[in-house]
Amino acid sequence: MSGYHTDLGDVREFRRALPNITYRYFFQASKPLASGLQLLDFSPAIIWPMIDTGKEDAVTIVTTTKPGESFKFLDDWVDSAKLQEEYPIFAHYLYATKGAERQETI
Repeated sequence: MSGYHTDLGDVREFRRALPNITYRYFFQASKPLASGLQLLDFSPAIIWPMIDTGKEDAVTIVTTTKPGESFKFLDDWVDSAKLQEEYPIFAHYLYATKGAERQETI
């Protein structure tokens, strides 16, 4: 799990190292994808559900956040032990937050 948190911190450090780039959207799969040996299986039965998840997640983020906003959520999550405890997976925090905001606007 610590590697996961380090990887997300790396995303933030990468942005800091290259500040002149416009970073628009950041998202992760909202549900589990393939694991284990399935990662090496490129059959349609394995690949299509992952593609569909990616499309759904992309639409969710692009339609519910402004460009760059998802990175603020990432920074908040990386900096907050409390948020990481409540949402061990960043995607859960991002989608829960965006889902709540989306419900408030409906």
